[in-house]
Amino acid sequence: DYRKFSNAYGDFLTTDLQVRLAYDSMRNSHNAWGVQLHNAWLLYKMNYAAKLRMGHFDPAFGLEPLLDTHGTILQTLMMENIGFKKDWGVGLEGALPKFDYKLALQLGSGMGIRRKDGSFLLTARVGSPASENFQYGLSFLYGRVLETEDMKTIPQDKLLFNKAIFKKRVGLDSQYFFGPCLFKGEVAYGENDSKKVLGYLGEVDYT
Repeated sequence: DYRKFSNAYGDFLTTDLQVRLAYDSMRNSHNAWGVQLHNAWLLYKMNYAAKLRMGHFDPAFGLEPLLDTHGTILQTLMMENIGFKKDWGVGLEGALPKFDYKLALQLGSGMGIRRKDGSFLLTARVGSPASENFQYGLSFLYGRVLETEDMKTIPQDKLLFNKAIFKKRVGLDSQYFFGPCLFKGEVAYGENDSKKVLGYLGEVDYT
């Protein structure tokens, strides 16, 4: 359910709610069913350069917050970098004449709503305006992230470990629209509990 609210001065609030009932045939009947809250956020326009986002939404890192990958086979690096594509928290974002920006402070828990072992997720991205054919961005990620067995909001998904994973990342991403083709790619480098990690992808789409 996607809605916009407006007054005499224009739109000031956007809401999005996407809920799915899931069934996992690999589990017993008691644990097989669950409710998944995917998009569950509101976006309040404070002024021309700043919007406040609250709820369950994409962390501000890499290509993921720029794309809708929910129904696509090809994905970004978000699952490998963080372990989930959406998290609960608050964010600030906006479009300035020279660049767009996104900031987010979230729980580090993914689909479930919980904090454990000091979990949190802080992400930030600064990039060229989304209206340009050639887009690029620089991202940062810092936090303690929980890993879960499955992807459920209700009942609460189970943790793989009681301790959070300390993660740090810096990332570069880019998209280029050229006629019927879209070239996109991203690279991320950082640490998982002091273990060095590197990820990268490239993709060409033709429409």
